[in-house]
Amino acid sequence: VEEGDYLATLYGFFEGAGRYSLVAACSVDGTNWSIRSVIADESCALEGSEGPCEAALCRLKDARLMCVFRNSSNVPYGHCWSEDEGRTWTTPVAMAEAHSVQPSLVVMDGGLVALSGGRPGLFLWINADGTGTDWQAVDVQAHHNECCPDETIGNSTSYTETVGLDDEHL
Repeated sequence: VEEGDYLATLYGFFEGAGRYSLVAACSVDGTNWSIRSVIADESCALEGSEGPCEAALCRLKDARLMCVFRNSSNVPYGHCWSEDEGRTWTTPVAMAEAHSVQPSLVVMDGGLVALSGGRPGLFLWINADGTGTDWQAVDVQAHHNECCPDETIGNSTSYTETVGLDDEHL
């Protein structure tokens, strides 16, 4: 976060809860952590019986934090934003374009946001304007299988990791 502290997402069950809750935790040293806020809890109105869970966090070009999270397999991701370093969050909304398990986010130097995940399938979603609101889908599995028919990707867990290599490559 801006103050130099660490910020991470964690999920688990609050006592008596029927589904996961997602929290933001902060640390000044990376060893001792405290809960900063609840990002979304079991009262989250989004479709899904498991989450909010399996989250990714990034800083957008306008300095807001964005959190993308799983709700269940085969349902849209949820996402929300914070303008105060993760102390409070907007009400979660469903991502119509992107779905399912273990999202991975990267923000490129120019502000472009890339999100990977899927299930079914393997996808990359691109948000070119850096706002985290409008996404273009790339079906990575179909593209790979078309380009490399001797090395096709069949079933996959769809757990991915996205890393920016330079200004133009992921």
